[in-house]
Amino acid sequence: MTSSPPLYGAIEAGGTKMICAVARTPLEPMKCVRIATGEPAETLSEITNFFQLCEQEFGELNGIGIGSFGPVDIEPSSPAFGQLLRTPKLAWRGTNMVRVLRDELNCPVFIDTDVTCALIAESHWGASRDVLNSVYITIGTGIGGAAIMGRQVLRGFTHTEIGHQHASPIDPNDEFEGACPSHGNTCFEGLASGKALELKWGPDYPLFDETHPAWAEEAEYLARLCFNLLTTLTPERIILGGGVMAQHHLFTKIRARLNRLNGGYVDLSRYGLDEKTLICPPEFDGRAGLIGALELARQQTQSSSIWSKA
Repeated sequence: MTSSPPLYGAIEAGGTKMICAVARTPLEPMKCVRIATGEPAETLSEITNFFQLCEQEFGELNGIGIGSFGPVDIEPSSPAFGQLLRTPKLAWRGTNMVRVLRDELNCPVFIDTDVTCALIAESHWGASRDVLNSVYITIGTGIGGAAIMGRQVLRGFTHTEIGHQHASPIDPNDEFEGACPSHGNTCFEGLASGKALELKWGPDYPLFDETHPAWAEEAEYLARLCFNLLTTLTPERIILGGGVMAQHHLFTKIRARLNRLNGGYVDLSRYGLDEKTLICPPEFDGRAGLIGALELARQQTQSSSIWSKA
């Protein structure tokens, strides 16, 4: 009698909602639930209850992966592994999701950033599955980023903070103070995140016509960010996701501005690339974080590469 593949759990932990799922293979969730991100104790209790009910229905969990908002301690050897750090979600600062779930469910729990998990999904099955080196930038309430180089997640002593690279206002006379609580108008998150667009242009900015000056400015900032990544990491693919990029006309604008900023210096054609293949949308979009968290659980519990198939 053939036994079933191991069962894995996943959480895409966001500032407004937690999406939880169980699956035997990352692309085929068997059960999924959306839980509002409320107070930590109440929210984690609901999450625990979901996984306990799934175990009753499907069997024992082999491991759980979490793709979380941050910043978060992702170093497994750290005594604070899994702890949320200086997150804007003030009530969640100091909360350790890994420890709570591990103790309540008695199974291994692993964590990385939501954008890293999204990139794992896209690199394995999605928009960058055909390349070795890729970057994922999510432009939503904030701006987050992750990179995979040589099919390995790129990190130093902690996860990257690509959205907080230094940036300057396009117009030096612009009095907009920025949206970043740490850097004001001197980082890309402060100038080009969804929160920045809302504060500068008003809450109706998603309804603006594509010719509105807000989009020209947004494209310029994002092209500058992409140019920084092109020249520092030389990825073959830069995936732009998140709510702001639902404005699909931005891709054309960003590619054109990147071409101008590059000025032909990095010869993309030499490597079989152009701005259209370099800058692209995600394939999984809203599902990428959850798929990546399932793969994180699978590959960590099996001590295998993210490139070995389930």
